[in-house]
Amino acid sequence: MCKIDAMARYPFDQQFQNAVKSLSQFEGETWDTLIDHYKVGQGPVFDQLAALDYPPATVSKYISRLFAMSIADLFELAKDDRLEASPALLVLQTSSSKTVLRKAIQLCASPFAKERAIGVLTLMRKPGLVYRKEAVAALKKMLPTEDSDTVIATLAYALRHLDVEDRSAFLIKAAQSEFASTRFAAAYSLGELNDEFAIQTKIALSTDEDEAVRDWATFGLQLGLVGDQTQREDIRDALFARIDDPFEDARYEAIEGLARCQDPRVIPPLIKALEQPEVWDLAIEAAAAMADPALFPALTKLRTWWQDGSRPDRLDIALACCAPKAAAPF
Repeated sequence: MCKIDAMARYPFDQQFQNAVKSLSQFEGETWDTLIDHYKVGQGPVFDQLAALDYPPATVSKYISRLFAMSIADLFELAKDDRLEASPALLVLQTSSSKTVLRKAIQLCASPFAKERAIGVLTLMRKPGLVYRKEAVAALKKMLPTEDSDTVIATLAYALRHLDVEDRSAFLIKAAQSEFASTRFAAAYSLGELNDEFAIQTKIALSTDEDEAVRDWATFGLQLGLVGDQTQREDIRDALFARIDDPFEDARYEAIEGLARCQDPRVIPPLIKALEQPEVWDLAIEAAAAMADPALFPALTKLRTWWQDGSRPDRLDIALACCAPKAAAPF
């Protein structure tokens, strides 16, 4: 049987799709913007398409026609698309239709991995948020037997989007994948979870060879620092192990986490971070959290040049927290 060209069935031609693809390396985000804002037809993406001879009125017409397509046709289009850049899938993800829900749940039991991935990705957004009980039940049914790395990664994302609390045990499986993209999905999904499965998995992923995986695992460790978690030696040691990470994002997440733990080992690297030509907001926040007078001289030097347009008071707060206290009178 000859395969039908799904892209030809879209209500716009390949030339328009190529134009959208040319705007960013993250094609899916561009489609997402168009689908979210096509009724208004304003913004940088619309301006860029206008420069390519696709004025906002034309773009809005194309997306309106996409929304007018049948649910069955949208699912068929998604099956032939790349999942990370499927306009049809993005439209399905905006639906609150019971028909979309039922079809997505049906696909979750498909023998074909791509169809299962489409089912999971559909349930991850509005269909699953509107019909959460049914969606979560369908996803949990998949967990014991799923063996496709692609589907395991989509499940990891979906479980966090739907805030499924008992997801940590499944994420151990995702964290052990040979593929960095799947391990990244596990690190993202673990987030601020603080059960023992989650903590140990995040600690393991914080040493991953992939910098993005290390970053999100380290972020998750510091995000989960509440109550007694700040006193756990294994968490503090995992954060300290990232204090010289070559990937700056992971390094600064570690600095902030150690400061929140009041771990004195963070003071020398934090002073170094505050003396850089470019000082991160996280370093200022870490100084405020640490509240140690040893940081005050470096913070004082920043007053002459450092600015934060979004939080003008950030440096003042850090200075106040770290200011040396007056000696008590005899």
